[in-house]
Amino acid sequence: MMTQANIGAIIAGLRRGANLTQADLADKLGITAQAVSQWERGETMPDIMTLPLLAEIFGCSVDALYGIPAEESETTLPGDGIWRVALVCGDRILQAEDLTDDLKRITKMITVRFAGNAESVQSPMSVQVEGNVRGDVSGNVVTINGSVNGSVSGGGGVSIGGNVDKNVSAGGGLSVNGSVGGDASAGGGLSVNRGVCGSVRAGGAVTVSGAVAGSVEAKGDVHISGDVAGNVHGERSVSVAGSAGGEISGEASENIGLGDIIGNAVRKAAQGVESFAKSIAGKAGAYPDTESWTVLSEGEYQAVLMHDGEILQSAMIPAQGERVVLRIEGAAGNVSSAFSVDITGEVEGDISAASVRISGDVSGDIHCSGDVGIEGDLDGDVDCGDLSVVGDINGDVDCGPLKVTGDLNGDVDCGNADIGGDVNGDIDGGTVTVHGSVDGEIN
Repeated sequence: MMTQANIGAIIAGLRRGANLTQADLADKLGITAQAVSQWERGETMPDIMTLPLLAEIFGCSVDALYGIPAEESETTLPGDGIWRVALVCGDRILQAEDLTDDLKRITKMITVRFAGNAESVQSPMSVQVEGNVRGDVSGNVVTINGSVNGSVSGGGGVSIGGNVDKNVSAGGGLSVNGSVGGDASAGGGLSVNRGVCGSVRAGGAVTVSGAVAGSVEAKGDVHISGDVAGNVHGERSVSVAGSAGGEISGEASENIGLGDIIGNAVRKAAQGVESFAKSIAGKAGAYPDTESWTVLSEGEYQAVLMHDGEILQSAMIPAQGERVVLRIEGAAGNVSSAFSVDITGEVEGDISAASVRISGDVSGDIHCSGDVGIEGDLDGDVDCGDLSVVGDINGDVDCGPLKVTGDLNGDVDCGNADIGGDVNGDIDGGTVTVHGSVDGEIN
């Protein structure tokens, strides 16, 4: 039986699929964002005059708002192998026309473009999605600016701006700016900016800036920045920075090993810290040589490299340690630092630091004496100075001035606040501006 709550959930899903906020939808209908919020929570229902307007905005039938499936006889076309172009709403084909011979020949030159997020996409043509994809993707040339919550298959080149949760394959080159949750294969070169939770195969060179949970085989150069669980084979040079669970073979193979990486990384970090400290204090003769730095007594600032809780190597920071920024390239787990922290990937864990900048989503709590800036969603509580989040917040906030571009689900104690989306919680602050609906109290 269809209830108010069911209809509210359908409206909420269609609104998000259209990349609209509650305030956006309210403006199109000439009503308040509070009314839209009440529909989606199942407290009230849109009146009969509003239903056709909703259907027009979402590009569906009024029946679809009630969850009534379209008649099969109205949606089915014969399986005769003929190419057609069709206007579709959900699983309902509204209009269809056969492709001419000319259009058939240029089908692979057409690009299907999605301006925002998309559900599963299957097309014989090229596919471009400006946001994320919730499902699988297949096409000729595939370009996704965000992440894919599924698998990706491209007949030509494939470029993904974020993560791929499952397998990804390309007939041409493959570039993934995040991690791959399954196997990765390409007919040409292959580049993954984080790890691969499966095997890697490529007809050209392979570069993986992380670990590989399977084997690696390539017809070009191979460069892996982390561990490889299986065999590694390249028809040219092969370089594995971490350990390999199988054999490494290639025209010129090299297993750099953990020890060399640690030494090089610490030496570079130590020299950089020394130069930074000297430039601040202006006393070049007052600091020990980087090669002679050792573990010092408690209370001294040090740059320390650790693994599994053990100190592998450390270096004293001669002066102004509180002004040093700890930069982490890629994803991170729990981070605790007396310094400021700059993380270029996602965080799954808690963070404690002087100040924080994160270019990715955060799943964990943040405790910071200074400011926090996050270019992504925050799923956790935060206690800090100024807070800026380009995304949603799902947690309680205790901060100074607050700027959020998305929704806020939690209680807030802050200075002045500017919230771009909806608020589900209480706010105790200075001047508070909310651009969406509010389900709570503002003091």
